[in-house]
Amino acid sequence: MSEFETRIFIDGQFVQGQGLVELAFELAHGTPLAEVASASSAQIDTAIAAADAAYKGWARHLSEERSAALWRIADLTKENADVLANVESRNAGKPLRFVKSGELANVADVFRFYATVLRNMPAPASGNYRPP
Repeated sequence: MSEFETRIFIDGQFVQGQGLVELAFELAHGTPLAEVASASSAQIDTAIAAADAAYKGWARHLSEERSAALWRIADLTKENADVLANVESRNAGKPLRFVKSGELANVADVFRFYATVLRNMPAPASGNYRPP
């Protein structure tokens, strides 16, 4: 039914949700947009364990590297704005121009804000600027 990705992302890969299936509607037309399966309890436990393990690795990166990763997310948000705006507009029933120029621009800006914060914190708070 869906023309876009509806799987969930756990531990570095897309997997089919094994929980309840929810039908999302294209609100402007009242027609089904996608069936999205939520995560099962076991998948949630796996996701939490994977996030905990990933955080430990993320925390070892220098603030410069973490900042660059957040900038990359912002760049990808802007690069994929047409696709993301189309999905959000159809799902939420919002005008496409507002989603693309407002909401998605703000999403990218939030990632850039925190990327900049990482580079401007005192070294102890940011996890240092240089390797030990």
